[in-house]
Amino acid sequence: MRTYERYWWWVKEKKQMALVLFMIVTLMLQLQMKGCVGCMETERTGLLQLKSYLKNGFEVEEESMMKSWSHDDPSSDCCHWKRVKCSDATGGHVVHLSLNDLILASYPLENQSLNLSLLHSFPRLQSLDLSLSKFSDLFDPINGHKSFQRLEKLRTLDLWGNNLNNNVFTFLSEARSLRTLNFSYNLLDGVFPRNVSRMTKLKTLDLSFNRLSDASQIKGLENLVELEVLSLAGNTFNHVKSIQVLKDMPMLQDLDLSDTKFTDLDRLGAVLPSSLHVLNLAFNELSSTPKGYLEICALINLRELDLSSNALTNTPYCLGNLSRLQTLDLSENQISGELSSFVPGLPSALEYLSLFDNDFNGSFWFSSLANHTRLTVFMLSSRVGMIQAQAESSWLPPFQLKTLKLKNFNLSSTIPSFLGHQHDLRVIHITYSQLKGPFPDWLVQNNTRLV
Repeated sequence: MRTYERYWWWVKEKKQMALVLFMIVTLMLQLQMKGCVGCMETERTGLLQLKSYLKNGFEVEEESMMKSWSHDDPSSDCCHWKRVKCSDATGGHVVHLSLNDLILASYPLENQSLNLSLLHSFPRLQSLDLSLSKFSDLFDPINGHKSFQRLEKLRTLDLWGNNLNNNVFTFLSEARSLRTLNFSYNLLDGVFPRNVSRMTKLKTLDLSFNRLSDASQIKGLENLVELEVLSLAGNTFNHVKSIQVLKDMPMLQDLDLSDTKFTDLDRLGAVLPSSLHVLNLAFNELSSTPKGYLEICALINLRELDLSSNALTNTPYCLGNLSRLQTLDLSENQISGELSSFVPGLPSALEYLSLFDNDFNGSFWFSSLANHTRLTVFMLSSRVGMIQAQAESSWLPPFQLKTLKLKNFNLSSTIPSFLGHQHDLRVIHITYSQLKGPFPDWLVQNNTRLV
């Protein structure tokens, strides 16, 4: 029996030794594959070739990247170079490359092209930042417009602030693996590039501040069935028919149509998908009718709504139906009416409420905010007269504000008493409010984070 036990003990020891040896050999093979340094040698060479291309073809900021990208030290680990990130999980492969803002501001803007074939040395590349690089075109002398097919892992591409036009979408539409594309502040205009519809895995698309207009007819976006975030801000649309495609995008959650020159809130509300969580309509020329508000108020999934800097006049009472709304900005409009009947009916989930620079008048009770237990930011002012604050010495607020901004507010010479119960204020701005007497030191003592 003892001989039998010794035999199995010997077998167990041999298995453990074999396992340790296997792990050592595996580790040695991994190190050998990666070389003596962290990154793959082929990718180190690729980075140096990219450096040479940029230095020879453009005037680049030497200090911003090039000093760490060195030929001189063969043992230098390119995973530690500036603007480069590698992943240990992929064996030292480059996964993030940031080439943004390298080219000098004084460099001419015309005909600056990027050779995409230089990126093929990084087969595991997931994120590429080419923003503010002044590129006006893309090319690949080897693979042509199918160049991005070689970057099968690429998920994020940032091209904002270049001089790229519609033509580059011949290349971009082949980047089928992309989840996020930032094409803001470029020269996209005319007929909307239909081949965008081939980028079916996109979840975030930013086309803000290009030259899109009603003539562009942004068709094809409905084929981006996974798109959740879309920005068309800073383009010029006058007719809702230009963006009717939005109604056919049931996955869309975050939509930015700010500064797009829309005027008709009625028709605009009718083309917005009910799936929206975030809607930005600021800096337009929107005027309101009760029907227009009803379309917006039907977007029951909204968490954030920005209608600031428009020409709204009617009080949007139906916003109280948006029970999930956390952020509401109605500042810089011409909304009038009774605050005492409007504010209490707003959604109780609000954390941010701005009614600043409108045409409100009459009285205001701070206790009308009693239902808003999560409120952290409150801003209110009138451009046409003084709002009269009512005395409420015994009211205890159920919230802790971080920001309070009041203007043209008759506070009857004294700081509102509810502020005595606030202990987390960071910003407090009270102007043109007829305050008198000594400064309330307790306000600073109770709120140590005030700036």
